[in-house]
Amino acid sequence: MDLKIRVIDKKTSLSLWEKGLLVDEIEISENKKISQEILPKLDALLKKNELKLKSLKKINFDSNISSNFTTNRIAQIVRNILAWHQDRAQLNLIEKSR
Repeated sequence: MDLKIRVIDKKTSLSLWEKGLLVDEIEISENKKISQEILPKLDALLKKNELKLKSLKKINFDSNISSNFTTNRIAQIVRNILAWHQDRAQLNLIEKSR
């Protein structure tokens, strides 16, 4: 299962993908609340789909806003924390900036 963290314009979403197909997605209500909501939303998404962090094979990060914005930085930090938590041999980090 792959996790995609997307920060596009004023919308942040977390989605799960399997073999290129969207399995589930959850949105953060407002980017200014990302620091309060991203980890609980991720936890809820994983629990809803009966997954654990170790089930993730890839974490994709996609953003079209400047890396200077706090929202973007927080999303990248979460991605980095997840990577640190995982066994590096199992996890591939893919970053795509527009």
